[in-house]
Amino acid sequence: MLDGDTVIIDDAKHSRVRHRDIDTPEIPLQNSPGDPMSLEAWDFNSGLVEGKKVRLEFDEQKYDSYGRIIAHVYIDDLMVNEELLKQGLATVLIIESNDNYSEIISDAVNQAKKERKGIWANLSKLPPPEGNHRFLIDLDKVSRYEGKRVVIDGYVTDTRKSDKVIVLNMQDMIDIVIFSDDIENFEYFGIEPDNYYKNKHVEVIGRVRMWKGKPSMVVYHPMLMMTLKELLTEGAKELGVRISNSQIDLFLSYLENLKIWNDRINLTAIKNEREIVLHHFVDSLSAAPFINDDKKLLDIGSGGGFPGIPLKIALPELEVTLLDSVNKKVSFLNDTIRKLQLKNIRAIWGRAEDENNNIQRNSFNYVITRAVGSFEEIVSLCTPYLAENGIIILMRGKRGISEWNEYEKKNPGIVKLLDNKEFELPISNQKRSLFVLKPIGQ
Repeated sequence: MLDGDTVIIDDAKHSRVRHRDIDTPEIPLQNSPGDPMSLEAWDFNSGLVEGKKVRLEFDEQKYDSYGRIIAHVYIDDLMVNEELLKQGLATVLIIESNDNYSEIISDAVNQAKKERKGIWANLSKLPPPEGNHRFLIDLDKVSRYEGKRVVIDGYVTDTRKSDKVIVLNMQDMIDIVIFSDDIENFEYFGIEPDNYYKNKHVEVIGRVRMWKGKPSMVVYHPMLMMTLKELLTEGAKELGVRISNSQIDLFLSYLENLKIWNDRINLTAIKNEREIVLHHFVDSLSAAPFINDDKKLLDIGSGGGFPGIPLKIALPELEVTLLDSVNKKVSFLNDTIRKLQLKNIRAIWGRAEDENNNIQRNSFNYVITRAVGSFEEIVSLCTPYLAENGIIILMRGKRGISEWNEYEKKNPGIVKLLDNKEFELPISNQKRSLFVLKPIGQ
């Protein structure tokens, strides 16, 4: 197996056979990023043909420009090419001189679309393969990567459209090209590319080509182009949180201010906008289902505002206090609060263990933190700030449950575990855990 649409047969030449009339997503390799659903296509193709006796049926053209055999591949009476399309694991790629099966191929892809399978499912269900971020390159260096598959991100600053093509200009550094035959793949999702992507930040997967001295990248499906708005909306939705367009605008303004300040002070080690959205904004929202928005919340060790500011944006009636021990970070938090025009939220400089930090004890319904530290340390810091029947929300990584078990064993009768959620962060699939605790006797 080479990928979702190419196999090696055991003839004398160990010939490579390319499935005719279809194109499956590119699989990730050691030196190039993969497309969404590429591994699923590879697995499905492998399950059908690997180790099986196959029959090859040819059309007028027997070889492609790479010297591969191109054929319809059969297992008994089952056409593998057609099955990949029916599962939504391929798009149509018919060469005009080889269209004997065009009706069968068209019916197969229409069935997948009707059933919203594979690449025709919700775009939020089509995340790129893990590790794609390794191939993210700077836009100003894109011409150095001619012929290579990479990941780029930037703003679409201009668009142009003709009968043959739509071109999305990304900051005058690269053109994203969508040919007319592929526009219907975007329209299926209700996307008019020349309008939808203009003035938006987009992450794109593809191969860099040079055209008339300028870098370009051909894109055939919207799963290869992810906007920050889509990341936010779909990531939040997977966590059970609905956010409006006006709230998305606040998140994007927050992101811009975070980037500006992060050049001056160390707010986050994550620089990529997509990763900030996923690993800070969406991650912060995982606590929202456990919070009533007419209550008071204290965020200890807020740093860049996580999770307090994302929770405030998602739950506007929530009264929020952000506490951090670094004065410059507090300046950033206050600047963000002012620029986003957020109400009933304040940022305070101080340490949680300091009794003179101007934060009233026994007054918060929720105390939350993503801060690093042991359960013992964090529980002891949070507890004094809780009002009667208040709860602590701890946001942890993949080792959270083992850390909790160790804490509970050493410290029985201190807190009661009201709820525990182990989950994968939407789209990135990184492991997370969340603990809702109530001090016993409070």
